[in-house]
Amino acid sequence: QHSYETALVVLCVLYPEEHQYICDVKSRMQALGLKAATPACNATGCSVQKKEGQAFKRCSQCRCAVYCSDSCQKAHWHQQHKDDCKVLKAVLQQFSP
Repeated sequence: QHSYETALVVLCVLYPEEHQYICDVKSRMQALGLKAATPACNATGCSVQKKEGQAFKRCSQCRCAVYCSDSCQKAHWHQQHKDDCKVLKAVLQQFSP
């Protein structure tokens, strides 16, 4: 269920200089390629795409999930990200020096 996210976290740990690129890949994978050109809010059902100069909120734990607003972040946390983030944190702890 979390295999692609786990793989991306491992890549983030092994290649920290590529962290932003890997997070962008994760965002595109979550959007099933529909928003590949522009990073988009990770909240389920949100179609807000990041515009140049706009700051999205980022999950403080995994640093990969991004959100256009506090309400999207809270909604996604309760819908899905709470469980995903636990897996991501566990993998990060396992591979951290």
